[in-house]
Amino acid sequence: MDIDELGQIAVASMSLPAMLDGIATHYSPPLDYLITAALLRLGVDSVEALRLPAVLSGTAAVALHHRLALAVLRSYSAALMAAMLMALAPLAVQHAAWVRMYSLYLLLATASLLALVEHQRTRDGRWLAAWLVTGLLLIYTHYFAALLLASQMAWLLALGLWPRHAKPADRRADTRAAVLMGAVLVVGFLPWAGIALSQAETSQGVMPWGAPSPAVLLGKQFLAVSSGGEVGDSRALGGAISLAYGALALGGFTRLWRHRRSAATLFAVVGLAPLLLLLAGYTVVVGPITTTRNLIFLLPPWLVLVAAGLWLASQRLGRGLRRRSLPRASWTGVALAAALAAPGLATVLAHTPAGLDAMAEHVKTHAKPGDAVMPLGLPSGYLDVLYPGYPEMAPPTTVGGFAQAVREAAGAGGVSCLWIVWSGHDNLYWSVGEAPDAATAALFDRNRQVTADALSTWATLRLETTAIGSVPPAGVYRACGAG
Repeated sequence: MDIDELGQIAVASMSLPAMLDGIATHYSPPLDYLITAALLRLGVDSVEALRLPAVLSGTAAVALHHRLALAVLRSYSAALMAAMLMALAPLAVQHAAWVRMYSLYLLLATASLLALVEHQRTRDGRWLAAWLVTGLLLIYTHYFAALLLASQMAWLLALGLWPRHAKPADRRADTRAAVLMGAVLVVGFLPWAGIALSQAETSQGVMPWGAPSPAVLLGKQFLAVSSGGEVGDSRALGGAISLAYGALALGGFTRLWRHRRSAATLFAVVGLAPLLLLLAGYTVVVGPITTTRNLIFLLPPWLVLVAAGLWLASQRLGRGLRRRSLPRASWTGVALAAALAAPGLATVLAHTPAGLDAMAEHVKTHAKPGDAVMPLGLPSGYLDVLYPGYPEMAPPTTVGGFAQAVREAAGAGGVSCLWIVWSGHDNLYWSVGEAPDAATAALFDRNRQVTADALSTWATLRLETTAIGSVPPAGVYRACGAG
């Protein structure tokens, strides 16, 4: 279980007012939390069952991606390639098994693109309604959906101002659709706007995992998404896949430009404009862009273009074989095989650290009645989900306090053993990063000192260590007294 999954389950299990307050502290919209809360209130309490909506959303996203590619590329073979790429994309596969919003986010992003493409093709009002509804659901699922919707609306407005695009009636329809989407988003988001503004105020200026150059940061995230997702320790592999996919996507864009220019421009705008918008607004959304999964909505347009490039390469392979041009056919075949195998290879080689559920299972298997648990790197209240029935000891907040707490708990404090569970973060507290003011900077500095004190305490007391977490200092630590 990922720490974000744990947080969503903990918040969704609260009463409605407390749940809304909890969602506000997670800097997220409420839709997926409400889905989890509904399941919990129906008596669904196993993690596997709570992950079912994400599994179904991920499966449906693959089917919709096939439909999207078919509508754009008009080739069943190319559409099957696009569906296969989505089904094997590590980013999509990973989040199809999380109690988080990312799988639903991907499904709605794919549905939004499909509805817009079909509305452009048929001018059917039902597709326009579907686009508006998915847009509103998107913005209640993930805030970064605003980048996708803004790109789509900008594309429609550009078509409306382009005299050579289509008939005047169609250009007016495009402009009306963009304006209508803007109105739907403004009116539909009003009930949540106050909480969203408070979230923006409290998150501004804080970078949870460090603050590299904006351009370098976005470049790395685009490479991760364009290679199908994070590939963990295999960074070179991810870069190689991304370059190969980039070449295929360029070929696919060229092919699409020759036959359907409006679709080619749509996928180029939706695939690239959000990154430029992020770069321009870096100081506003500084924290969230460090996580690749927030850009998962780039997968549908990107992989459709990659599938178009693969289809073009396969046609060249066929022509080479028919003409008995073996050198050309063999090189094309090797490139095709590598491109098709790359997502699966990346998934296999992806670095997946042990989850919090594995740590909890270890403690519950080996702990005795009366043992206490001290969480490190976990927000308060998560222990009720992971370790029900075990007494919780809060981490100390002063240098030296950690050693004292361990000695008391593991000595004459009436506790046989103290189990210290480190979630894998490089700090005991959720306050690593750039501080927006001097008081917060002092708090961050103190927390780093407490963290260093904890590490030195463990070394001094020679605590028994179970290396469940694969990234030090993640893991389960036990300090036992004579009792």
